[in-house]
Amino acid sequence: MKPEAGMVNFQLLNILGRGAFKVTAGEINWSQKSSVARRISAADFSTSQFNHPSAFKKSITPEGQLLAVLIDESLSGDFIKAFFGGRYSIRFKRADLNHDRTYYIEKTPGVDVLQSFAACLQAMGVQ
Repeated sequence: MKPEAGMVNFQLLNILGRGAFKVTAGEINWSQKSSVARRISAADFSTSQFNHPSAFKKSITPEGQLLAVLIDESLSGDFIKAFFGGRYSIRFKRADLNHDRTYYIEKTPGVDVLQSFAACLQAMGVQ
């Protein structure tokens, strides 16, 4: 039995002091050991405490990735805490499919990831 062909990449970003995320999707051909990117048409991030889908300005990059940047800078801290707290969901829709997919992420990123992210923000002068 081969693993599922679909893949998704979710990235937490900080753009000019605002929390943001980027979602990329694709398919893996396990026989040929290759992958092909697939365009995203919609995506949301949410937790039980952070559920603000309309708080993000969303755009599709020329490569088909969805970029979502918080409109309200005051929500950035809550967004970052929600990501590092784990137990969040990522809902997205590929442009070539007629259905949404939702991934539930239970595990929090490791302490090393949190420390690296904090050091990066500090180096950029972001509080």
